[in-house]
Amino acid sequence: MQIQSKSLDKLIPYEFNNRNHSEEQVDLIANSIKQFGFNQPIVIDESNIILVGHGRLLAAQKLGLKEVPIVQLKDLSEEQKKAYRILDNKLQNDSTWNFNNLELELGFLEDEGFDLEAWGLDELKSFLDPIEGKEFDESIADGLEASITFKIKIHNEDANAFEFDLDKLLKKFPRAEKV
Repeated sequence: MQIQSKSLDKLIPYEFNNRNHSEEQVDLIANSIKQFGFNQPIVIDESNIILVGHGRLLAAQKLGLKEVPIVQLKDLSEEQKKAYRILDNKLQNDSTWNFNNLELELGFLEDEGFDLEAWGLDELKSFLDPIEGKEFDESIADGLEASITFKIKIHNEDANAFEFDLDKLLKKFPRAEKV
């Protein structure tokens, strides 16, 4: 993989980009670039059309950068380009949190004075909150049904994505239902 620099005005956003970037997210990406550097190149095709990295482009524009690191892929078919764009975004959503490690890492950052709220990481702490309500008693006799109500927080500003996330979560619990 060869990383090059390219002028922002040479990069062409893909007209059918299927991810939306809120102003808040662009601000967080821009802050990340300022604090940690531009460590994930924007990936473009042979015509300088962005394959992945639209959020990083918006952040670079917000920061007033003139050039950004890029990787140019020249040998992908149109089908591969479309699949790569979608998969790059989808695959990161398919991973899950290791809550034990997350709690350790967030605790470390807090102890060091890192501002979790400024980075939106305080929202992750809600995943670590204990579920309030009754404890499940596994000694319930066979043939009886137990009903447990959970309050679940899914942080997502996009209503369609929220429904998708909720449906995806419910698929993991076949007998669960929306109330």
